[in-house]
Amino acid sequence: MALINGKFIVTANNVKPLLSMWAINNSDTIQNVKFVLPGKVNVLAVNGEYLIAGIKENIYIWQIATGKMLTMLSKHYQPVNCIKFIDDGSHFVSGGEDGQVIIWNLSSAIGDRYRVESIEPLHTFSDHALPVTDLWIGHGGLAAMLATVSKDRTCKIYDIASGVMLVSFVFQEMITAVTIDRLETGLFIGTSLGNIYHHRIQPPPRTREYHITDEDKINNKFSGHSKAITCLATTLDEQTLISGSEDCNV
Repeated sequence: MALINGKFIVTANNVKPLLSMWAINNSDTIQNVKFVLPGKVNVLAVNGEYLIAGIKENIYIWQIATGKMLTMLSKHYQPVNCIKFIDDGSHFVSGGEDGQVIIWNLSSAIGDRYRVESIEPLHTFSDHALPVTDLWIGHGGLAAMLATVSKDRTCKIYDIASGVMLVSFVFQEMITAVTIDRLETGLFIGTSLGNIYHHRIQPPPRTREYHITDEDKINNKFSGHSKAITCLATTLDEQTLISGSEDCNV
């Protein structure tokens, strides 16, 4: 599911290769807007003008106003799990079952749509050993930080502009969700066991790889879910953490 300019909701069907759209103040679907897709959608992302869908290992880009499919990108070799835009909409990031995290330039992708095989990403990270499960992108366009988490129990933080990995946090549980507060000082990690861990990321660790100890986890643990965490968010006032889980609770 994704929100378009705060006015429309677009959702992917779990069974059919189809997108549906609603006005946010109306429960009836918009009948004359149809996106027929080449397969079932794994993940959606929208920047207001363009809609991106991960279908199996490929990434498809549509122009929302016309419904026209502009291009298909194929650099992942296993299904795409997550796609997110950076805040200025100029680039987007994809993560897949293959453990790769790829940063794409949107204008290059849609500008060279007749030469798809020649489109090269801005950065490709292959630091995860198992599937990528979630992404978080900070503020500041290309100057932002990128956090990625994986079933390999690590959370890695990158500088998008340089493509340098700043630090890797190693946990003792499989990681399924990530978010960072608006000040970009507090890291929240959701795990497959339903636990949420909070860790301060400033000042930065002296080593590039930081192992979270049992003492760290006990002092900074949120418990309440019985199954894997699927999503995390903090409120604008930074007073509340919100979590969703496979146990059907928020």
